[in-house]
Amino acid sequence: MSAALNSLSTVIERVETAKAALDNFLGSISDTQKHAPSTATKWAVRDHLTHMAAWHHALLAVLAKRDRYAAMGIDRAWIKRGVTTSDDINAIIYYQHKTKTYDEALAMFEESYRAVRDALAQLDDATLALPFHQFQEGETRDTPILKWVEGATYEHYEQHLMWMSAPEKSHVTVNHVAVVVETIENALPFWRDALGLPMGEVRDVPQEQVKVAFLEAGEAHVELVQPTTSESGIAAYLAKKGPGMHHICFEVDDITAALAHMQAQGIALINDTPKERDGRKYAFIHPKSTGGVLVELYERL
Repeated sequence: MSAALNSLSTVIERVETAKAALDNFLGSISDTQKHAPSTATKWAVRDHLTHMAAWHHALLAVLAKRDRYAAMGIDRAWIKRGVTTSDDINAIIYYQHKTKTYDEALAMFEESYRAVRDALAQLDDATLALPFHQFQEGETRDTPILKWVEGATYEHYEQHLMWMSAPEKSHVTVNHVAVVVETIENALPFWRDALGLPMGEVRDVPQEQVKVAFLEAGEAHVELVQPTTSESGIAAYLAKKGPGMHHICFEVDDITAALAHMQAQGIALINDTPKERDGRKYAFIHPKSTGGVLVELYERL
């Protein structure tokens, strides 16, 4: 077998890992996510599940050297009329199953997953290296069947997990930019007087040992952050890096969904679950995943 191809044991391990991530996501979603189409994909989670299940059926048919179109419920007459692109086939799958409930879609996916997992256990490395045309009559492609297996299993799960966990894009806005200063008083001649940002609230935040001042900047604001003790985290930041931008904060409608979306894409989080204070939920994203910028997510309660 070519060294460039994954072994069967590696494929099975990646399938199980991706399925576990999918299960973790499905265990955290709301009834709305289960049944209501998102603005990002126009599909509800149930639609993603039936879609992945249909492609499981196609994979099972290919491995058994049966017609993959028939396994997905697609009439060969449609293929003869030019219905051959993935978009065409996916549209047919969607309309075939759009009336299913979430529970029905989940059962369809789980049953097909178990069948695929059982089928993979019967394969070996040599079989995975065989060309696709040996499994489907009338095909000429010599791509290893392994690529079909990967595309219909873990690669498919990872792709759809990213889409299913995507937050509503239109509702992400800049809430504030936080700037660390030695003293708010000495910073105001630029931010308030020279730049002309209207002055807002100034208050102490004893739990973080800082004093903050808010200046309006359109729909967002600039937050000046001054340490009030030498032991605070902001004081340590100031001593190490000096005054300057500390983080940028984005407001979202559902911070839990936003964090799940981040995790699905491998983004490093400082807070896996949001914290709560002063009528808001918030969490920080690690700078190593953002190009060096500390990012905060914020949800109003």
